[in-house]
Amino acid sequence: MPLKFVKSQKGKQLLINNGYLHLYYKKGSDKFIWRCVDYQKYKCSSCFTSTMDETGTIMKESVHYHAPDISNVQAKIVIEKLKENALITELSTRNIISRTMSTTEVGVVGQLPSITSMSRTIQRVRTKNEKPPENPLTIHDLVLPDECKNIHDGTFRAVPKLFSQLYTIHGYKNRTTIPLIYVLMTNRTTNSYNEMLQMLKHNNPNLNPYSIIIDFEKAFENFRKQR
Repeated sequence: MPLKFVKSQKGKQLLINNGYLHLYYKKGSDKFIWRCVDYQKYKCSSCFTSTMDETGTIMKESVHYHAPDISNVQAKIVIEKLKENALITELSTRNIISRTMSTTEVGVVGQLPSITSMSRTIQRVRTKNEKPPENPLTIHDLVLPDECKNIHDGTFRAVPKLFSQLYTIHGYKNRTTIPLIYVLMTNRTTNSYNEMLQMLKHNNPNLNPYSIIIDFEKAFENFRKQR
């Protein structure tokens, strides 16, 4: 019968046998030697050996000093399945967890991490699997897909290296300042500020604020004086 495995949180192969988990210990001349994962917790010195062929079979095993924890083993299998579904399906995080929980035995559910923890696991697996786009070397290499015509973000700590400035425009309503527009500027010339404002006017012809507060950006101030 082929050996069964499940991965640990660190990605190591854990061998499953009769409700016990075993971690690879060392390699013999013609065999693999496995040790109980609870050798420190229970001072369990149980080891067993397996053949070195692809499927592997148990050659020799010793007695454990503690009872098996079948529910814990099954919980690890469920989490591994959760990770697989995160990669092979496009279901939402909530749906993956819901489907997983619905097919899991009650005794095993109690051994599973919290919903929040499982959600983070799914998101982490998906993020790791996605190949990030290459960093553009010039502004001309920057690719903006059609579905990303509008880009929204929160507070920026620093401007991306390709740009000279992140120019933000805020509105004031009900005694609250609201960030409305973020503009990544390639330079800080008067012409660039002119182009930026013309683009805003093009997208909203009725744009006509009765007052404007600016900082000490000299090029923008010069442009405003020309208007």
